[in-house]
Amino acid sequence: MQVKMRSFLMVFCIAVLLLHTGCTKEAAVDLENSAPGFPVVVNNYDSEGREVRYTYQRPPQKVLSTYPGATELLLTLGLDANIMATVAAYGAPPEELGKRYDALSILQAAFIPSQEEIFAMQPDFIIGWAHNFSAGEMGEVHNWQDRHIGTYIVPGTLKHTQPTIENSVYPFIADIGKIFGIEKRAQDYIDDCRSQVAVLQQKIGTMEKRPKVIILQEHGKSTYSLYGNRYIIDDIVQKAGGENLVKEQTSFVGPERILGYEPDYVIYVSYSLQPGKNLSDAEAKEKLQGNPEFQSMKAVMEGRIINVPFNDVNNCNGRVIEAMKKIAQGLYPDKVL
Repeated sequence: MQVKMRSFLMVFCIAVLLLHTGCTKEAAVDLENSAPGFPVVVNNYDSEGREVRYTYQRPPQKVLSTYPGATELLLTLGLDANIMATVAAYGAPPEELGKRYDALSILQAAFIPSQEEIFAMQPDFIIGWAHNFSAGEMGEVHNWQDRHIGTYIVPGTLKHTQPTIENSVYPFIADIGKIFGIEKRAQDYIDDCRSQVAVLQQKIGTMEKRPKVIILQEHGKSTYSLYGNRYIIDDIVQKAGGENLVKEQTSFVGPERILGYEPDYVIYVSYSLQPGKNLSDAEAKEKLQGNPEFQSMKAVMEGRIINVPFNDVNNCNGRVIEAMKKIAQGLYPDKVL
């Protein structure tokens, strides 16, 4: 009778564990094979934004990162040794991470490796943009997880969302802390970011009228994009005390669409043609003011241009705080030093 009761209790406990962690193959692995503090269950997404759960038995040791912002976050949290390979940075990495980023194994592929290359590398964890995990690129999330390879889509890259620091950046940092068993280190980083945002907003204070801005990126051949609320730069601008005149993303349009706005400031999303470099503020201003298509835009001609490198806009990690500070200083030079 006691043996039957023990068997029943064992089956019941396993059933509860499976129910709690989701029906993934990892959830059924013997707990004796897990690292201390593991297993852990992390909720993430597939490329369409549907929730996906995955159980980690131990911190990943062979990470493939196809998103520079993820690579920078791993470096910031001291996980250099866990990165097997990554893509080149979008422009220059933060100065304090530059040498460490350069020391990593950089993929030859311009943006992402093929599925065949990934199979050959045998990573245990893949992290990237949402669109990287489509069938036409690296393959769908479930295909990798079925092979016992963890996947993580950076929340700020999901389609049809309005990313903010609160719903994208902080959860991203927290998830990485959980996946790699360094939750306190990750929480300390989040707390520091929150503190910097609070200090900045205290300096700005409340205002009845916010400076109006557009967030402009140039693609060449008289085509431009204006960033709306589908990118985290919109939330950064709001927290820096600005009002984005563009509510929806406007992509690859001619100058006449841009000239339909009358901003107080232009936030210029710049990039350099030299790998590993960013345009300086002076170079970005000269480039925009020298464009004959914007000679009639008052903010441009008067030099009210705030240069934000492309990699600051498209790295949904704690680096966004520095972009926020720079924008706030441009909008409120007398308040933010």
